[in-house]
Parts: sequence; C-alpha cells; structure tokens
Amino acid sequence: MRGAGLFVVGAFRGQTEFQVNLKLGLTPRSARFTGQIRVQFAGLRVTGTGYRVTGFRPGPARLIAASGLNVLDTVDLLVVGEEIPGMVVLDALEAHMLRMSADQVKVLKDSINGSKTIIVDQQIVDLLAAMLDEGDVDVMSLLRRGQSQHGVVQGSQVFVKAVDLSGFKGTPVISNDGAKLVDLICSMLKLFPKGDYDIGFPRPVGGPTGFDPTHDVFFPVLDLDAARKCWDGLISGPLSSMLQPARSKVADAMRQSKATFHVFYPDGLNHLHVSVTKYPSIIADLNV
Repeated sequence: MRGAGLFVVGAFRGQTEFQVNLKLGLTPRSARFTGQIRVQFAGLRVTGTGYRVTGFRPGPARLIAASGLNVLDTVDLLVVGEEIPGMVVLDALEAHMLRMSADQVKVLKDSINGSKTIIVDQQIVDLLAAMLDEGDVDVMSLLRRGQSQHGVVQGSQVFVKAVDLSGFKGTPVISNDGAKLVDLICSMLKLFPKGDYDIGFPRPVGGPTGFDPTHDVFFPVLDLDAARKCWDGLISGPLSSMLQPARSKVADAMRQSKATFHVFYPDGLNHLHVSVTKYPSIIADLNV
C-alpha cells in the first residue's frame, strides 16, 4: 500500500538496519510507526539524503509519514536478524519473566531506553537476554551505587557492571542445596554469551563473620579471616582450588558457554554474583 511515492527504500545496511530516503523534507517527528516493532524502531536518524531506521526485533512493520491526521505515504518493511538483547529484556520485564524490585526494574528500563545518568553495561544486558531465551530469571540486586561493580561512579554517571542472580527457571539459588545448587549454577553458566566476566559463587553463610565449611560446595571458606576477605572482596582463587565435584562441572559448563571468564571467588548467600571483569589480563584456566 503506497501513497504519493514519498518513500524510496534503499539497500539494507546489515541485518537489522536499512535506509529510507525521503523525497520531501520531513523531520523524524513527522513519522510515526505501527506494526510489530516497538515505538517502533530502535533508531530513526538523519543520514544525509534520508533516515536510517533500525529495528528492535525481526518481523513486519509499517513506516508511516503523516502531516497531522493526513497520511502522506506508507512503506511496509521486514526486519531481519535476531532480536536485540535490550528488547528481550524489556519484553521479559513486561511478561514478569525477569523479576526484581521495582526500583531495579526502573534502572534497567531507563538504561535500555537511553538513560545517560545510570547505565547498565551491555554485557549485563546480554547476559540477562541469553538466560531469558531459556527461562525466567530472578535478580537479587543490580544497582548499588558506589559498591564495586554494582555502581561505578564516574562524575555524574553511574555504570552498573554487576548483577546478583537469585533464581533461574523458577528454581531459587539456595546456598545450602548441595548438589542441586551446583547443577543450578552450572545450568546458568553454560548459557553465558560472549563477554568478559568475573564470578562470585554462593557460600552457605553470608556477611563478614559467616562461614560454614561443612556446607561449602564451591570454594572453601575455612575461618573468620577468609569470611572477612569474602565480604571485603579481597579473596579469589583459581578454578583448580574449587571443591569437587563442582570444579569439574563448573569447568565443563564454562567451556560450553561463549564467554571468557577471568576471576573467581566465594561471595555471598543465595545468589550468583556476575560482574564485568576488572581483570582483563587474567584469563581463567578451565582445563582442570
């Protein structure tokens, strides 16, 4: 369905980008969008003789040029390529497949929608999207301003480079679940997308004074000094120092993933801590 021949569609620019050349001098505000693609495109920006339009997800969409209620022209488009991770996450929040506190939901939504003040690292968004492709996800914590990778303050901006995952596919991360906990964590690790991550593994007691070696299944925390170092983020160890059988299972899960892993450590109660690595020069040895 075409109007006055306003649109001329040019060559595709990559899997989800294409060019729409306009014969008349319309501004981006003159265009409105309908169809499968949410509001309804990721980008609409002037590129010389026209606009470049980027789709959020694959599928049909219609670009409409209008002056008030008067439709000047339409063009039907088919977006190809994979759905972008940010849209996977936004859809999951709406469907309650990705669960977290209301304040953290706002942080994540605002960041994906272009916030310049609080910015969730793309590697964290990619991780959530990869896991959501397989099932629902529960998040204990995302933004904690000034607390290590959870809230890296740079001037007027805060960069969120960590997430605490507390459940997957309806199963909560319970630190005293023994073999069941190991299997749950491994089911998460094998889904990690391309990226560079440090991992904090669950331990049976949290806090600066908590330790219970009889229930450790990942890294042993044997005394008060080690517990304090866990709390202060001053302890780490190679995968070879992890307890069996978790060591072999974790190594296998990580090898199945697309990610590069860097530093490991015992962290806290009832969650898997994931952060964008602070130590890119350290590459974990998974051949254990």
